[in-house]
Amino acid sequence: MTADRSKGDISIVIVSWNTRDLLRACLKSVFANSARLRLQVFVVDNVSTDGSAEMVRREFAEVCVLENSTNVGFARANNQALPNCNSELVLLLNPDTLIIGPALQDLVDFIRGHPDCGAVGPKLIHPRASLRVLGCGNQPTLWRVVTHYSFLSSLFPKLPRFEGIHLFVGMHDRAVREVEWISGACLLVRRSALMDAGGLCEDWFMYAEDWELCARLRKNGWKLHHIPSAVVEHHLSASTEQNELASMMPITASRSYFIKLNKPSAIELFTFDAVRSIGLAVRALGYFVRGLFRKEPHRKLWFLRARTFREFARAALPKFSGLRNYS
Repeated sequence: MTADRSKGDISIVIVSWNTRDLLRACLKSVFANSARLRLQVFVVDNVSTDGSAEMVRREFAEVCVLENSTNVGFARANNQALPNCNSELVLLLNPDTLIIGPALQDLVDFIRGHPDCGAVGPKLIHPRASLRVLGCGNQPTLWRVVTHYSFLSSLFPKLPRFEGIHLFVGMHDRAVREVEWISGACLLVRRSALMDAGGLCEDWFMYAEDWELCARLRKNGWKLHHIPSAVVEHHLSASTEQNELASMMPITASRSYFIKLNKPSAIELFTFDAVRSIGLAVRALGYFVRGLFRKEPHRKLWFLRARTFREFARAALPKFSGLRNYS
C-alpha cells in the first residue's frame, strides 16, 4: 500500500462522530489490506469530543483530517471531501467497518473491468447484530416495502417477485448480481459518476442518502453491482446509538425518501406506515422472545434490539385518526 494525499487508485472518505476506537480499527484494516493500491484517505470529523481527530493525526500521519465546527451530518460531510478527491474511484466508508482481506482489491478490479458499472458494494456482515441483510437490495417501492415487512421476502427468497428492500446473506450472495441500491457504509463509486450526479443529497442528516444517490446513478445509466467475494464487517449504528433522537433517523429518513421516490397517494402512504409499523412490532416481539432463551451477554443484546425495534414501531405508527391526515 502506498498512501498518497495527492492522487491514488482510491480516495477514501470516512465521516466520524465519536467513534475513536472503531475509527482506529477501521483505518488499520484499510492500510493492512490494500497492499497493491495507492490510497488517498480523508477523515471528516463532525465535532467529536472523544479525541478522534487527534488520534488520527497522531497515529495515521498519511491521513488528511478535515474538522468541522458543527455536526453537519453524513451527506454534507462526505460532500466536503469530494472536491479534494483526485482518484478515479471514491470509497464512502463508515468508521465502524473493518476491511476483510482483499475486499478493496476485489471491488476495484470489478468496477475497472466493467465500464458500464458506476458503483459496487461488498457483502456486509454484521457479527455484532447477527443480521442476515447484505447491505444492498431494491429501491423501496410500496410492493418492496410490503414484501419486506410482511416477511414474504424471507419466506420466498428464491422468487424475484417477492424480493424486498433488502437482499439476504446465504441466499443472494452466491454470485455477483446487479442491485438497485448499495449501503453507504461501504460504497465504491466512480468519481466521474458521483460528480455528474451532484454528490450526495443533503436533504437528510443521515440515512436515505445512499438510496437516493443510487437511484440517481441508475437514472444516469450506470449499473450497480454487489460483489460477494469482497467482505466487510459492519459494527452497525455506532454513531446513532449514542443519541436517542439520531437513533430514530432510519425511520423518519426512510419515510421521507419513500415519499420523494414514489409520490404516494394518501392511501398508499397510510399503507406504508401501517405495514412498516406492524412489521417492526412483530420483529421487536421476536427479538424479545429470542432473548429469553439466550445467556448473557447475548440476552442483553437481543433485549436491546427488541427495545430499539419497539421504538421504531412506535415512531412508524400511522395516523389512525383518519386518512384525511395524509392529504
